[in-house]
Amino acid sequence: MSNKRIEIIITSILVVMFALGAIRVVSMVIKSRVKKGPAPVPKKAGVSKVTYEERLTRIDAKTEQIGWERNPFVRGKISEPTGVISLNLSGIIWDEQNPNAIIGDTVVKEGDVIGKYKVIKINKNSVILSGEEGEKILSIWGEE
Repeated sequence: MSNKRIEIIITSILVVMFALGAIRVVSMVIKSRVKKGPAPVPKKAGVSKVTYEERLTRIDAKTEQIGWERNPFVRGKISEPTGVISLNLSGIIWDEQNPNAIIGDTVVKEGDVIGKYKVIKINKNSVILSGEEGEKILSIWGEE
């Protein structure tokens, strides 16, 4: 026999095996769906109906217990920020032409405003802020 004929025979056998396997898988899926059918709904005796308001009251109580500001599952006004900003100098990204500082979790440059303060100068180890309460110097080693 020639190589071409052997190749055709082997390919035909593989196609038939694949088709039989696919038919078997489909028949197994159909059988599993027919046997099981839809899941029965369990009947619970003695369960009281809870109103929407009662559920909200329970959720609000749990929210207070956890310490959240508001119920995250109910739409409503999100409380306004209190205006308290952490003035901890976390780091300085030093560049003579464009120095940056990380105050709290905010990256600032000279001239930026953070909270009630304006960034006046960024040095290698400190940042000078100016505000209504006067000048404030933040240092890598703590407030001066």
